[in-house]
Amino acid sequence: MSAMPPMTPLRMTPTKNPHKLTAQSSKMFQVFKDIARGMTDLHQARALSTRLQKDACLVFRALCNLSMKPTTSTDIASLAVRSKILSLQLLLQILQSANYTFQTSEIFIAAMQKYLILTMVSNAFNAVAPVLVYTLKIFHVLLTEFPSKLKYEVDVVFKEIFFKILQSKNSSTEQKVLLLDALCKIVSVPHTVLEIYLNYDCDPDSLDSNLYER
Repeated sequence: MSAMPPMTPLRMTPTKNPHKLTAQSSKMFQVFKDIARGMTDLHQARALSTRLQKDACLVFRALCNLSMKPTTSTDIASLAVRSKILSLQLLLQILQSANYTFQTSEIFIAAMQKYLILTMVSNAFNAVAPVLVYTLKIFHVLLTEFPSKLKYEVDVVFKEIFFKILQSKNSSTEQKVLLLDALCKIVSVPHTVLEIYLNYDCDPDSLDSNLYER
């Protein structure tokens, strides 16, 4: 049996520049640290955004409930009426200043669908003119800024508020004039009129398919 040839020992080729390898490793490590820090910051930012949205919706709901408090007084100087007007003013300000985050927030949209429409229905027939004025201004913002998100709710407001006030014998002349003025502002914007026609008259699933015609 022939003897096995002697094994040649493995030789590790030394790195030409070990300091360069160490520097590259340090850079890669720093990159991973930056990515991890960025992911943490993004998570914290999202958590903060969600928390702020929830807090804003709680304030929004509280204002809606405050505006819906029943009152028999028609004195604009009374505390109950002033409180109602102030809450409607603040709601209008929130809607007008809502940025893209709130316009696309499911929490905020759900709050409008659940509370704001009830606010409008409960205040539209109020005998105090400023209450109706701010209610109509709120509706105008909903129609122009949230047409697709609140399609069903806008339909309800048109039928349960606008048409009923105009057709009711119990509505005052001032109420009808304010309502007609609001409608004139709505139809003065061609894009808004086109959206009403496409979203309702051209939609077979709409509750009021002839909204534009009416």
